[in-house]
Amino acid sequence: MAAKGGPKAESDWLKYYCIVFGLLIVVVGVLYFKISGDLSSYEQANKNAERVITGKGMTRTRDRRTGRPLVLNDLAVEVHQYVSAYRDAVGTAGAGSDISDTVMTYAAEQARMTQTYASSVRRDKVASRGYQTIYRDFQYQACTLEQLIALMFNIENRNPRLRVEDVTWTLADAKVNSEPPFNKITKPKIRVSFREPIAKSR
Repeated sequence: MAAKGGPKAESDWLKYYCIVFGLLIVVVGVLYFKISGDLSSYEQANKNAERVITGKGMTRTRDRRTGRPLVLNDLAVEVHQYVSAYRDAVGTAGAGSDISDTVMTYAAEQARMTQTYASSVRRDKVASRGYQTIYRDFQYQACTLEQLIALMFNIENRNPRLRVEDVTWTLADAKVNSEPPFNKITKPKIRVSFREPIAKSR
C-alpha cells in the first residue's frame, strides 16, 4: 500500500507544480505586454507633452486658421500680455477711458509748465497680441529737467494706467544755461499712452 501510494503522490505534486508554474508564466507574460504597452504610451505622451510645451520638433507653431499659438510657452506669453493689456485698460475705479485734457492740464500746472501742443488720440493696434495702444503727443514751453520729471510723475500718479512712453528734450544753449545747476532745457515733447484689449469677433 505504501509503495503504491508514494510515486503517485509525488507525480501529483509535480503535476500541480507544473500547472501553477504554467499559470505564472501566462500571468507574467500578460503583465509584461501590458507594462510594455503602458510604457510605450507614457513615452509617446511624454514626447507629445514636450512638443506642446517647448515646440521641439513641431513644423508649425501657430494655427493656420486662427493664428493662435500651438506651443504652451508662446500661449502663456500671449495670455500674459493680454491680461496685462486688460488690467491696464481697467485701471482704477473712476479712471477715464482716454488721455483726458483734465489730467494733462493738472499735471502741467503742478509742475509749473505750459503746454503748447496736444495731438489728437491715436491708436496702434497689435491684433496678433489682442491689444491696442492709445496715445497722444504733447509739447511744452522751455523749462527745467526737474519740472519735466515732476510732469511725468504727476501724469502717472494722477491716472495709474497712463504711461509716459517717450520723452524728447535737449539742454538749452550756454547763453541760457550759464548758471548752475545747468538744468534748463528747450521745449520738451512727451508721448502718453495706455493699452486696452481688442474685442475679438466670434
